[in-house]
Formats: sequence, C-alpha cells, structure tokens
Amino acid sequence: MPHKDMDEFNRVDRYIYTTINLLNHLMFGLTFSTFGPTYVDFKYITNNTMSWVGLFPSVAAIACIVGSVFGFLYKYINRQLTLSLLVTLQGLATIAIPYSSEIWQLYLCIFIYGLGIGAWNNSNNVILIEMWQQSSPSFLQFSQFIYGVGTILGPLIVGPYLTGEVDYDYKIMGHNGTVIRVWNSTTIIDNEWERRQKLKFPYLMGGLLQCIGPILMFFMYFCRPYEYQSPDIDDVTADEENQPLVNDNCVRNLVELIPKKSIIICISIFLAFGIMSENMYMDFSPTFFQFSPLKLSANKAAEIFATMSIALSTGRGLSVFIAMKLRPQTMISYQVIIVFVGYIYQYFGQYSLTHLWISSIMICFGYSSIFICLFSFVGQFMEVTDKVGAIFIASYNSVYLFLPFFLGTYIEHYPDSFLYIEFGSLCIGISSLLLVLFLVKKVPKECLRL
Repeated sequence: MPHKDMDEFNRVDRYIYTTINLLNHLMFGLTFSTFGPTYVDFKYITNNTMSWVGLFPSVAAIACIVGSVFGFLYKYINRQLTLSLLVTLQGLATIAIPYSSEIWQLYLCIFIYGLGIGAWNNSNNVILIEMWQQSSPSFLQFSQFIYGVGTILGPLIVGPYLTGEVDYDYKIMGHNGTVIRVWNSTTIIDNEWERRQKLKFPYLMGGLLQCIGPILMFFMYFCRPYEYQSPDIDDVTADEENQPLVNDNCVRNLVELIPKKSIIICISIFLAFGIMSENMYMDFSPTFFQFSPLKLSANKAAEIFATMSIALSTGRGLSVFIAMKLRPQTMISYQVIIVFVGYIYQYFGQYSLTHLWISSIMICFGYSSIFICLFSFVGQFMEVTDKVGAIFIASYNSVYLFLPFFLGTYIEHYPDSFLYIEFGSLCIGISSLLLVLFLVKKVPKECLRL
C-alpha cells in the first residue's frame, strides 16, 4: 500500500476509535452519576445504615485498583479485547444493582462495575494520547466534556424514580421479613419492594447503553484492530496531528533535567487526595444535601446534582479550547483556586438554598478538567504509558478505600464532616501540586513533549 494511503487508513482508524472511546466515556458518566442520588434508597433496600451503604465507593475503589493492574499486563494480553470484556461486564453489573437484596450482593455488583472503571480510566487517556499525540490535550479535554454530558443525563434519568429520606412514625414487619413503614399515620409504604421496583428501569437503561461501546470495540477488533506504532522521531510526515511529541535535540536534556520519579509521586499524591475529593463530592453531595441544615428532598438534591453536572460539563467544554492556549499547569492552578474558594463559600452558605446551589456549581466548575490536565501535565515531561496510567488510577482510588465508611458513619448526624474531609483533602493535593511545579521549573520549554 502506498505511504499516502496508509496515512489515510490510519486517520480513519483514529476517528473510528476516538468515536468509540467517546461513546464509552459518555455512558460511563451516565451510569456512574446515577449512584450518588440513590444511596439513601439503597439504605432502605438493603435494610442497612448509611455506614454500610457508604462503603459503596470504597468497594468501587478497590475494584478500580484491581482493574488498573491490567495496565501492567497488556504486553501479555490484548488490550482491546480486555477492555471490551470488562466494560461489558460493567454494564451488566449496572443492570443487576437494583436486584441486590443483601449488602454483599450490592458490593459484588459494584466490584464488577469498578473493574471496568479501573481498566477503562487507565486506557482511555493513554489511547487518546497515543492516537493524537500533539493534539491530544484538546482530545483529552473533549473526552472529559463528553463524560460530563453523561453525568448530566444520569441524575435526570434516575431522579423521577427516587424516594429518598422520609420521616416515618413507626415501622411494621410484614411478610417474609419485609419492612413496612407507616408515615404520618396515613401512608403505608412497602419500603424495600417499592424502592427496588422504581430503580430497576433507570439502571436497566444505563446498563444497556453502557454495553454499546464495548460491543462495537469487540467487532472492530475483527475488522480493523487497533495497533499503536510509536512515532519515529526522524520520520516527520505532513500529518501534524500525529507529529512526534519530542525532537531528537532535546533527548539528552530531558533525561538529565526531568525528575520523572518525583513527578509521578507528586501527581499520585494529588490524585489520591485532590481528585479523590472530586469523586467524593460527586458521590456524596446528594446525600449531604439531604442531611444538611436545609434537609432537602431526594428529588431536590438530584436537581442540584444535575446542575452540578452541567457546570462540570460546561467547564470541560470550555477547557477544550482553553487547552489550545494555556499550559496544563496554568489550567490546574486557576481551577484549584476556584474549588478552594467554593468549599469555603459552601461551608458558610449551606443554610441558604441559593448559596448552596451556587457554591456547588462553583466547586464542580472548578473540578471540571483538573483530572485530565494532570495527564497532559505529565505528558509534557514523559510518555504516559499503560503502566504510568495504572499507577495514577491506583493512586486516586487508594485513599478512597476507607474514607467513605468514615463519612457514611457521620454524615447523617454530623453533615459538616463531609465538608471538612473535602477541604482537608484538597489542601493536601494543593501542597503536592506546589511541590511538583517547583521541581519542573528548570525544565526548558523547548524540551516539553506537548
């Protein structure tokens, strides 16, 4: 095949696989964002306390760490087929979640779901960087924007099917141990059965949609399998989108001046605390709203959550264009400041619905693209491989192993504990960010890879 035709073939491949990746990420955002608003319902469905339901993210975090290990195995197993299998299982686990009658069944579904998250979050960013090279920062931002769109759809889909926290006068034990609660001495609710039946449809819809992308990826393996070829530094083609990330003149300077291990450690700490606080805010804020001084209903909490998701998506959409002009570290810095101010505002403004709403939007807008900017930031100084991605994904799930249980224990009676943990985690992340920015000050701009 002539060289020109091969270039065109590669371009077609990149657009097809980019589309599949974006579809997967959209559905990942949709399914993941349905979980937070339903925590209170699952407390009643499984007849447990918020402490045990609060372990929902911890189990997912453990599974994410296990899933990220696949990043070290792709030299032995096919990455495309592995992702197809794990993300399909993620969709099937989503469908099964409302059928969980025991807490261990819920944990099992979440663990299977989390395996898909860990493998996907690692590989999605690496694949986009592989395919788009110099243009990858904008594609990474657009991928996060698509994820944000999914997080808008999730709460909107599940919102009408929520019951949330209800003040009951007393409870009656029904047939087969079913809990029937009497509310205001007039309304009788078959608590477990009714809540489960209502949640089956939105989870079924989300799970089926989640399966579309991996099925397409599976069939593509037999038609046009994805193959990554590292760009040749000496072979500069006319395709600017896929230009090599580094020129030969800078190789010696890069090796001598870039503290790669220190960068990986500092970014891992930021992910473990700073980005963990983002995940925890998206997971637990609907629950926090229901136990905060305003005692919002589940539907109102879901409305705020949907607005937060819009702010998150808007920030990511804007970042697609901002990434063309600003360096990743600049974007990370101003977004961290927005989040920092947002938490202070929310702490003092949580007694007003308007201030609670505005501060939530502010926090999510600030968080919008920090995660993906960290990958672009590291990509300036070293190649982001599957192994590096696996370390990062494992890091940002590590602290999440135990914090949700602590939070689930106290959020009902001490809701401010949620904001304390969020703010403290962010401050630790900021400290690691300042350190890594200091360490890379001496790296010449002409030697940056992106």
